[in-house]
Amino acid sequence: MKNHLSSKEYLSLREKKASLITIDVREQWEHEEDPVGTLHISVYELPKNLDKISQYKNHDIVVCCKTGKRGLIAMKLLKANGFTSVKNLEGGITALKDIYEFNSI
Repeated sequence: MKNHLSSKEYLSLREKKASLITIDVREQWEHEEDPVGTLHISVYELPKNLDKISQYKNHDIVVCCKTGKRGLIAMKLLKANGFTSVKNLEGGITALKDIYEFNSI
């Protein structure tokens, strides 16, 4: 199974699945600057907050950060803790913003 979603795949999935959970794993200041996601938990805070999101273990989850690196860490952590359908937003928020800028031309 593919572990990453491109920005286009993510936007398409988000349109089709109202139940999709997006977790922004960036720092608080980054999230405040560009809020994305249904939940915000920094990748560094994720291990001690797994109980707060345990109800989503069987939901489709996409984790996102600025470039995809912290998202990859978060995805692996969630999968190791029993979350069944987790994907990382490839290229992160940066890639997502590129699509919006391209489409607005």
